[in-house]
Amino acid sequence: MNHEIKHLYEGLEPLRRKNIRMFFQQAPKMLLYIDLLEQGGNANTNKAVNYIYSEELTTTSRNILINRFYKLRTKIRLWLLTQLKNSPICLTPEEQELAFLRLMVIKNEHVYAVEQLKALEQRCWENNLFELLPELLQLMLRAMHACEVSDKEERQNYLTKLEEAIELEHLLQKMKYYINYLYANIQDYNLIIDRIRRQTKNLKHYPRFVMLYHFIAFSAGVFREDLVKKTSNAITRHLNQFNQLKKTYPLMPILDFEPFHREKIDIHFCMKEATFWYYKNNPKKSYHSIKRRQQLLQDYPDLYTRSSEAELHNLIYFCLNAEEYTTALVYIDELKAYQAANFYDRLDNPYFSYELIVYVNLFPTKQHPNPAEIIDQISHFLTTAQQDSAWVYGTLAEFCILYGYLDKAREALAHPYLKALYKGYNMAIQMEDLLVAIEEKNILALKSLTEQLTALYKNATVAKYKFHYKGLLKIAQYFLKKLR
Repeated sequence: MNHEIKHLYEGLEPLRRKNIRMFFQQAPKMLLYIDLLEQGGNANTNKAVNYIYSEELTTTSRNILINRFYKLRTKIRLWLLTQLKNSPICLTPEEQELAFLRLMVIKNEHVYAVEQLKALEQRCWENNLFELLPELLQLMLRAMHACEVSDKEERQNYLTKLEEAIELEHLLQKMKYYINYLYANIQDYNLIIDRIRRQTKNLKHYPRFVMLYHFIAFSAGVFREDLVKKTSNAITRHLNQFNQLKKTYPLMPILDFEPFHREKIDIHFCMKEATFWYYKNNPKKSYHSIKRRQQLLQDYPDLYTRSSEAELHNLIYFCLNAEEYTTALVYIDELKAYQAANFYDRLDNPYFSYELIVYVNLFPTKQHPNPAEIIDQISHFLTTAQQDSAWVYGTLAEFCILYGYLDKAREALAHPYLKALYKGYNMAIQMEDLLVAIEEKNILALKSLTEQLTALYKNATVAKYKFHYKGLLKIAQYFLKKLR
């Protein structure tokens, strides 16, 4: 609950932060709790008890103080949830207006409510706000019955509208279900996309469903590498159609109707485009999508956006693929904070495994400030790592060679996981060949390896071979220059 209250408090607007102090001005312990929340960070129960009840620590049982804190915490949580419910952070202007008109109907201001509901209804139909229409039309009928401002035919017309609105909202929820279904069952992509196309083909007068069709087809389709790489690409057509519709209907929501819905979908969609261009083997366009996402986040610094560890891994990977190592370090820092905040004690890909790649590629221009420390971190991680982390041994070996830890490099290269991985790759030149030449300071061997690796890197068409030969070539060139 401490974590929840931290985020609830951080979501308060400045004015509401002033209000909370006024509301609890007669409760000194609550004001101390608010002071602690203002300080930020993760305030655990022990820290909170020590801060709020510092004067009672020596005179009152700690269990009693903890129970008092729990009561205090429950009280502030209820207050914060009440504020959140009506916060502009959570409600669009249309939702706020609908909430106000709901109040007007409750207070029997029916004539006024009908007039305002009609104006709001028109905006909802124009912008395909299917989430709001069922409740809005229910309120309309309730107000009409109460004040009898309309005839029977008009009320019947609104009943017909209500029935359609309920069906449209149901279909909208079905579209959201399909998105979640495809994330878990991407093998059914063609089946689901065809089903969506059939369900929306007669609803072209509601452009939101057309946008959703192209949005889902592209967003899920980018995870089908076989489809993305086809020359005559349906995925590309979905991308182009979606981008055109976004320009045509700039106010219309696509997936969720919430504050800044279009900005959020644009940020989300940048990741999909980055994935698309990555599979298209176009790292520059992939990175351009990432930069556009970065710019949107800078333009809207207070925007609440969904983030996940998987997304951060992808951002780092796309930057590495585009050789944008400085930007990769920014996302590595974000991943470090994310993994720390989520209290991970077992990681498949810890942030420092990516640091290895970055500092191998930036060497010698930018060097790791503490190579021994990161080698120890990686070595500790690898003691419990599974075989799918075999690539880390290879990167560790590269790092150790560049930073002069040759014994550590040989130890990493000897690991069975890495040997099995390289055996599957069947590379023409292995890292051991390079390590032997470096240990012997054999300039002729290094020169020969450099020439061979240059040709292999140039002719490689498979990404994993290109990546492997590029890393070895960089090391060979560095030591050849150093030893001459």
